[in-house]
Amino acid sequence: SGLLVLSILLIWLAVRGNKRKKKINVLLEQQNLLLTYQKDEAVKKNEEKRAMLKEIHHRVKNNLQVVNSLLNIQSRDVDDENVKMMFKVAQSRIVVMARLHEKIYNTDNLKHVDVKEHFRLLINDLITGYNVDTRIHTELEIEPIKISIDSLLPLSLIINELISNAIKHAFVNSKE
Repeated sequence: SGLLVLSILLIWLAVRGNKRKKKINVLLEQQNLLLTYQKDEAVKKNEEKRAMLKEIHHRVKNNLQVVNSLLNIQSRDVDDENVKMMFKVAQSRIVVMARLHEKIYNTDNLKHVDVKEHFRLLINDLITGYNVDTRIHTELEIEPIKISIDSLLPLSLIINELISNAIKHAFVNSKE
């Protein structure tokens, strides 16, 4: 009879443990479903934010191009070379910002932007934009480093000023 009681007790403990195990498995499964749902929602929100951010940058870039075109049209009616140069300086700064917004629009990672291609395009835009009679050849030695957009903006403005000043003052009496 002691063996029978012990067997019944073991069976009862096994059944009770099995029920507890099933209950824990159900709770874990519900928790996993909830975590998966939350993760999916977070990913969806992140994708929506990224899409909205890209759309904003695209619109800003387009607006900057419109402003640049308007400045270009206005500068055609000006005869004073100093005033024309002021228009060119304003346009070159707008080109810097538009180029950055284009870079932002075309990248997935705003913390690590490749500067080599960015500066190559920026410098070519500036040379074309100033439309000087001098034929300018560029040789760029830029390390392929990646920096954040926060660092790229002030650096781009500095490069803009350096290249603009070089175009305005360094090639005054030369053909090439």
